[in-house]
Amino acid sequence: RDSDAVFKQLDAGQYNAVWTDAAAFVKARIKQDQFASDMQRARQSVGAVRHRGWAQITRIRYTNASTTPDGLYANVDYATTLTSGATMFEKLSFRREDDGHWRLTGYVPRSSQNYTP
Repeated sequence: RDSDAVFKQLDAGQYNAVWTDAAAFVKARIKQDQFASDMQRARQSVGAVRHRGWAQITRIRYTNASTTPDGLYANVDYATTLTSGATMFEKLSFRREDDGHWRLTGYVPRSSQNYTP
């Protein structure tokens, strides 16, 4: 549900709203205008979407990681069919915050499902 809501905002160009709902540590590290610019560039690299369906969900618990706050995280990986017929993959990452809500920590579109930056 949370990932569907984020995609609706990204697809509508509501990048500032995505920042507002992001995880607290993300908002502390990245200013809103930079976040919005990064999200816009990433989303525009995908192009027009015909269909999006989740392919995989991976949960990860981080403890004492150097760059990531402790907590439960989830990566929701989507297989996305573009209006051109091409297939892309989009990953949304979330952290379960202290209030129990899943908050966005990242968005990574890519052309190959097994790509790791």
